[in-house]
Amino acid sequence: MKHCDKIMIVEDDAGIRHYLQSTLSNAGYDTVAVGDGRSALALAASHCPDCVLLDLGLPDMDGIGIIQSIRKWSSVPIIVISARMTEDDKAGALDLGADDYLTKPFGTGQAVLAAKEYIKTPFVVLNADDYYGKEVFRKMQEYLTIPKGPGKLHMAMAGFVLKNTVSPNGTVTRAICRTDRNGMLTDLEETKGIYLENGRVYREMYGAERRATPESLVSMNMWAAYPEFVAELERGFADFLEKQDGDPLTKEFLLPVFVEKLLKEERVQVQVLPTAERWIGITYQEDLLPAREEFFRMTEKGLYPARLWGEG
Repeated sequence: MKHCDKIMIVEDDAGIRHYLQSTLSNAGYDTVAVGDGRSALALAASHCPDCVLLDLGLPDMDGIGIIQSIRKWSSVPIIVISARMTEDDKAGALDLGADDYLTKPFGTGQAVLAAKEYIKTPFVVLNADDYYGKEVFRKMQEYLTIPKGPGKLHMAMAGFVLKNTVSPNGTVTRAICRTDRNGMLTDLEETKGIYLENGRVYREMYGAERRATPESLVSMNMWAAYPEFVAELERGFADFLEKQDGDPLTKEFLLPVFVEKLLKEERVQVQVLPTAERWIGITYQEDLLPAREEFFRMTEKGLYPARLWGEG
């Protein structure tokens, strides 16, 4: 392996820390990694890294303090990788000596790989800030408990009715599903400019308005898979990185794009599980109040718990 600069990773999330370390190691870099601020300062002094990747939200001290401490004795490049996305956060870190600022989260494929050490059983991938409804979770659980035969990889995807996923406050992009007679996914068509008007669903095509089929099934990024899929995903990620130009940490490895690639290569079977549940998410600021009202309504009817995390 060619000689490369030494990169120090400071990240308290074990999955993300492992993902960063394995990604950079595979790219040819020497890496060291720690999960707290005090260890980071000690390691920076003893190992003299050529670059520091720094998370700001550490368990024992804020990452801003680490930037200030290191800048007292070193000009080593510091790249912040943080979930803090405001312009004030970015400006503050850069003003105090950070050289660059990258925001989490990463692509959905990278998110799965960050958790690969913990995936030993069938699993479901979804967006944590979306509401999918109970029915689709039951369908996913039933799918994953049915034995599958050998051969291709087996996956499932939740298929939401298009009209149940649009926002009244602007256009959305949805991956419209095509299936065969057995309900197996054959294609995903990413469709932009979908909007709701007077109770009807439209899509913008070549500058013109066209009626969309409101009953079409679309992907809302909820997938079911088995542990063997992770190994395939890892191989796909290595291939993805080889084809990228520039900093690999700025590239999103998207799960739907990879699944579509496997479909075209006939290496996966994806069962589409249709659901009539209404998806709830925040696409526009104006979506927030209706979403809150819907959760209040579900809570009053006993469909949604008043406290998600117990009595605390």
